[in-house]
Amino acid sequence: MSDDREANMGRRFLSTELSVAAVRRGSASVVAMILLLAASLAPAQPRLPNDPQALFQLWINGTCLGDEAAALRSAVRANAGVLADAFRRALVEGPPESQIAAVRSNAERSYAQRAKFALQTFRVAGATTDALARFRAVTAQQFTDDEVRRFTLGYRANAVAALGLLDDAPSRELLARMAANPNDPLAAAARAALQAR
Repeated sequence: MSDDREANMGRRFLSTELSVAAVRRGSASVVAMILLLAASLAPAQPRLPNDPQALFQLWINGTCLGDEAAALRSAVRANAGVLADAFRRALVEGPPESQIAAVRSNAERSYAQRAKFALQTFRVAGATTDALARFRAVTAQQFTDDEVRRFTLGYRANAVAALGLLDDAPSRELLARMAANPNDPLAAAARAALQAR
């Protein structure tokens, strides 16, 4: 036997063969790990619907931030001819009654949970006594109405943003009327949409 740490197995050295095989397996594992890591770090391509109705729903009900925002804007622009009327109706009419009913139902459940919370048993840091009193004084109807108002305003604001992207004459005209009305809660959004072209 040799003084090396290899066992002579006939004409083959066992440790040499194991080392080469281990290196090959290890190299393949390292390459696979690098590929998996690279794939996980690569930004995901947004999957947007091809159907204009689904695209409309995604935009009007969404709060699109992040990677898919640019792709969504491009998709809305690409479907401008099909989507313009739908966004104008959404702005003028607001959300469908079925969505308002769902928001109202969720708000009622949220208020019921809020009413069960024993606020007086906790010390709320940073909240004044007046603020806590106002919080306690909100009725179920006020809470629900406020949630519906916020949802409706957000829905209509999404329509304003879309119309600013579409940049067609009827949309610009509608946005200009809104922007000129100081009593419209979306006047500032309409002005911004007109400038965003």
